[in-house]
Amino acid sequence: MKRKIFFTLFLLCVLSFLVILAVLNYPYSSGTRSGRLVKLARKGWMLKTYEGTLDVGGGNLTWNFSIRKDKLGDEMLKSMGDRITVKYKELIAPIIYDTKYDVTGYQVDLVVTPEARNILCRFVNVLRNYPALTLQIRSVLERDDLDMLKTIREECQGPAH
Repeated sequence: MKRKIFFTLFLLCVLSFLVILAVLNYPYSSGTRSGRLVKLARKGWMLKTYEGTLDVGGGNLTWNFSIRKDKLGDEMLKSMGDRITVKYKELIAPIIYDTKYDVTGYQVDLVVTPEARNILCRFVNVLRNYPALTLQIRSVLERDDLDMLKTIREECQGPAH
């Protein structure tokens, strides 16, 4: 009889552990969000995480998130105030963390100032006089930096130009 009770309790403990592990790690959904990083704080008593806020709508609309990995949180601290895009996974339930959104990666967004836009577009206009050089630069950008090529097309070849 004692063996059955012990085995049943052991089985319940293992099952509870597996359920908690699944809830903490199984992503319900995943995606990306962009905005300005306005807050990032290290919180927790035993299991410390970074808890942050992203301004996604001019101060009126914010999105709160958690970061489990210390290295990622330390890197993101350097981007305070910058416009960033984060990759996240939404967890089923935030048992240990403040939010159910666990950030898994980020990148700083390129913000083109009017002065930088003017210089970039002037350079592109000069390049148009040299078709062979333009093709070489385009092939290098297609291979090494698609974001810059996209920026050039959006900023310098739009309706205003």
